[in-house]
Amino acid sequence: MTGPRFDRYDWAGGRETMLRFGPDAGPLVVAVLPLFEEANRTRAFLVAMLRALAGRGIGSILPDLPGTGESVVETRDLRLPDLRQAFAALVGTLDAPVYAVTILEWCVRRLRRQSCRAMAARAAGGR
Repeated sequence: MTGPRFDRYDWAGGRETMLRFGPDAGPLVVAVLPLFEEANRTRAFLVAMLRALAGRGIGSILPDLPGTGESVVETRDLRLPDLRQAFAALVGTLDAPVYAVTILEWCVRRLRRQSCRAMAARAAGGR
């Protein structure tokens, strides 16, 4: 199954929602959105990437961590230890190799302005 679907995971502070793409078997990419306003700016980009992975047979998960997205925890109650604990609980329930990825908002802005090839050349010391 490659279509997006909703699922849930439990952690010590409650139950949260996650969006799943692609197959359930095999390695999984767990994608985490940046916090606050950056999440709003990067969500569509990250979902498009996860859909593309699903189209190539790679499963992925986009969880709502406590205090983010559609979480039952209010944003004002967000605590870094809770984010870590929820992420660890989610990954601990998965019976597959897991690869984590996040998108930094400044990277998305740069990708819009220049090609990936140009960024890679600069990173390698070229112009």
